[in-house]
Amino acid sequence: METNFLNAVILAGDYDAVVEWYVNTFDLDIGTTVDEDYHYTELTRNGKLVIAIADAKEMGIIPSQPRNNSLIVQLSLSNIKEAFKRIKDNGGTILFGPSLDEKWEFYYGGFNDIEGNQIWVIEDNKVK
Repeated sequence: METNFLNAVILAGDYDAVVEWYVNTFDLDIGTTVDEDYHYTELTRNGKLVIAIADAKEMGIIPSQPRNNSLIVQLSLSNIKEAFKRIKDNGGTILFGPSLDEKWEFYYGGFNDIEGNQIWVIEDNKVK
């Protein structure tokens, strides 16, 4: 049996605001969108699927506050300090970092998006 994990989907309380926040904060492009029976947007960079957003209410989910993540999305980016500035400027909250992992020689941190979803990030200078 072959299995391919496609992508993570964030279930948003305010679907339009969350899509806009990820597009603006991380310079993502809007890929495939569905707005007929339900609302779903795939966000891409350089044609590659990065993450998707769906309307939580339409999926039968009522997001809690604070969010109780049992799955955390992890992003790789090229400049964690610049990203953290943009996250704060766009209404996100920095949870920790940027910190240096001296053994593996990379920076890492974590933040909450505008709805409280926890995201972890690592800096990878190879990211384009």
